Amino acid sequence: MANVYRVTIAHESEFKKPLLLSRGERLRFERRTTQWEGWLWCVTQDGQSGWIPEAWVDVVGDTCVMNRDYDATELTVAVGEVLKAILTESGWLLAVSASGQTGWVPLECVELV
Repeated sequence: MANVYRVTIAHESEFKKPLLLSRGERLRFERRTTQWEGWLWCVTQDGQSGWIPEAWVDVVGDTCVMNRDYDATELTVAVGEVLKAILTESGWLLAVSASGQTGWVPLECVELV
């Protein structure tokens, strides 16, 4: 059974057009300072950019290659909402909302029920 989390701090998605990447896709990357360790700022072949978990890529020189599919969708959530966990990664929770949306929420915004 999936772990269940309750939102304790509202979170609004910052990225309206999330990255959707496939295993094997090659990206340029930068190591930028962020409050969450373990994330790379990546740019696709067509110029889209966003954060990707470093554990989800293989770094090859000055590029990286996705080692799994990735959807960067963030959930906009309100206090009290309940989420079913899929996984946690580098300070973030990938979860499914009660409405069936899948996306990321910072772990600091939720508590395990």
